[in-house]
Amino acid sequence: MAFRLLVKKTLMFLTLRYDLSRLMAPPQCMYLFEGDDGKLKTKEKALHQDFYGSLKMSDLARHVEAEVPEVGGGRVDVLLRFDDFRFVVEVKRVLNDASTEGLCQYLGQSVLYHSTDVKLGLLLVLDLTEKPSGSKSLEKSIWVDRSRPTVSDDWRYVVVAVVPGNRRKPSETRTGEAEPV
Repeated sequence: MAFRLLVKKTLMFLTLRYDLSRLMAPPQCMYLFEGDDGKLKTKEKALHQDFYGSLKMSDLARHVEAEVPEVGGGRVDVLLRFDDFRFVVEVKRVLNDASTEGLCQYLGQSVLYHSTDVKLGLLLVLDLTEKPSGSKSLEKSIWVDRSRPTVSDDWRYVVVAVVPGNRRKPSETRTGEAEPV
């Protein structure tokens, strides 16, 4: 139930960030939008802080910690700690390839954090690629992947959630494909 709640909160977070416009965005959410000068200055820390803050205001608040060392030999971005298990959220940003295949490069780090616990985690990615036709749909921005350090290891599962950054105003996007019906 706890992981299901984390996924539900992540979907809610994605929905709110997808729907947010520059006009109504609080300062901590400006990382979602293309700069006025067309330059990108966003680091993953902005997404990390925003997601952590949203979890701290949810019914998961008492379970959420940030920047936790000594987990899987490293430091995790967000940890959800329960009585008998914990979940790790790894946060990344990508500048070039936000495809399913392109994001596979981050699965290795993400699943290593599951080495001593349940084999479930979350990879939250800030997509800073160019989006001349706008962002992908929400349902194309969340999926489940699996990875394992070696072929003799058990599979570990990661929910991958992509947050579109570097967004343009809808009126500034190009039509991808259209045809009269």
